[in-house]
Amino acid sequence: LDLDSPIFFNPEVLEDLLSQLAKDTAFLEMHHVMDYSLLLGLSEMLAEEDQAYKDCYGEHEESGPYYIGYQRNAEGVLVGHRICMGIIDFLQRFRTRKKMEYGARVMQTCSTVTASVCPPSVYRRRFLDFLKRKLIADPAIVEPGPGNKDALGLIIEDSFSPMPQDASPPLVTDLAGHVPPDA
Repeated sequence: LDLDSPIFFNPEVLEDLLSQLAKDTAFLEMHHVMDYSLLLGLSEMLAEEDQAYKDCYGEHEESGPYYIGYQRNAEGVLVGHRICMGIIDFLQRFRTRKKMEYGARVMQTCSTVTASVCPPSVYRRRFLDFLKRKLIADPAIVEPGPGNKDALGLIIEDSFSPMPQDASPPLVTDLAGHVPPDA
């Protein structure tokens, strides 16, 4: 999964996800912890697995131990992923050594923004701001399939069906069936 482009979520799901991350990072900040990361575990949603997941976790997989997110691939096709995540590497406390390192970095770069080591409150804000730029609410997320439209008014082709080797990748088209210039 390429985090240069955003991951789209159903708005309610994203609100729950960001709320939980805000609570978790507030706990870490309260304990003067910084320098943590978000580990993402991804599984592409494949048509041959869909029924097994739906049988186990509900028609929309709402009770699954993961989130469902979507990202556009290089061809502009919306691809679904089952996503598990957790905060890891939270062993660094902001103590005297880290405070000295922060001071040295600020003097070296003449900026508090670019310092790689920073107080827990700054680290938390930077962490959550990054995630808010990469995890995006899309109110028009629908089950992919022929004729379904996304928030941009583009047709979502069925990206979960295996594509024959000699076939071209499915295209994203506007409502009139035209391929946008950037697709």
